[in-house]
Amino acid sequence: MKRITVFMAILMVVTMLFAGCAQPGASQIPPDQTTPGTDSMPETTTPGATPAPGSTEQPVVQETSTGTLTILVTDAPSYEVVNVVVHFLKVEVHRSADGVDGEGEWVEIPLADPDGQTFDNSLQITLSPTMGNVALAQDQIEVGDRYTQIRVYMDEAEEKGVTVTYIPDPEDLDENDEPKTETVEAKLPSGTLKFVSPFEVTEDAETQLLLDFDLQQSVVFTGATQSGDVKVIVKPVVKLSIEHKEALGVISGKVTDDNDNPIAEAEVIIEDTTLSATTDENGDYTIADVPVGTYTVTASAEGYEPASQDNVEVNKDDTSTVNFTLEPSQ
Repeated sequence: MKRITVFMAILMVVTMLFAGCAQPGASQIPPDQTTPGTDSMPETTTPGATPAPGSTEQPVVQETSTGTLTILVTDAPSYEVVNVVVHFLKVEVHRSADGVDGEGEWVEIPLADPDGQTFDNSLQITLSPTMGNVALAQDQIEVGDRYTQIRVYMDEAEEKGVTVTYIPDPEDLDENDEPKTETVEAKLPSGTLKFVSPFEVTEDAETQLLLDFDLQQSVVFTGATQSGDVKVIVKPVVKLSIEHKEALGVISGKVTDDNDNPIAEAEVIIEDTTLSATTDENGDYTIADVPVGTYTVTASAEGYEPASQDNVEVNKDDTSTVNFTLEPSQ
């Protein structure tokens, strides 16, 4: 055991001696020297690279071009629409089969003809805030059936199509101190208006379907407005309302005495209603907007005995003539 311990100690001493002999013979190069036989290489810096810690080298900054980005917020005023000229082609209503939705047939309603405005099988109507109610189509159709849909067709062709008149600048006035207007052709992406709204048609009454166009919402202006290169698109915004009106007629006539002299200020009433009229200096009277039916009409005046006529018939859009001769009071 002692031999092994001695051998290990000798081995460790020899090893330390060999290590100490290797250090003095090693080649050491000062920091500012280069190894003989080698070329000196300058240090380089990669543009944009971060210098090593402790280095005094400055990074190379590349020059770049810039532009300005501005984001604006506004509420740009839209042009005021004066009117829109539209050419209507056809109106249809859908009649359901025995009250079953989705089945039945389409019934075409002929276009109206207001003062020769129709041409080329179309009806031209100028839509404006002051137009009032203009008849587009009218017909006598079967009563008792249930109608469920309405379709209105407008001309999309460029040769007729749609024109829009608008005010570009309210402060730019003409010689009459009115804002100047411009009229341009407009595109109509879809010429079909579709409504799903059930309605019925009753005898001796009128069912009115009112198409209320919102021109300011319907007309879309695009393009360079500042340079005047304005493009106009019409996307109709329309509200449909349905109103049932009674068929009406008129009762008119004359009130005289037994000598055929006119009686002024005589009162003529339709019994069991609130309708009445007073005669003028010629003894004439007129009661308008009388619902279709059969009535009793009575005339009375101060100093005279009242007189009545029974079974007076009033027909749609017709005038019934009822004359009275009053006897002096006893």
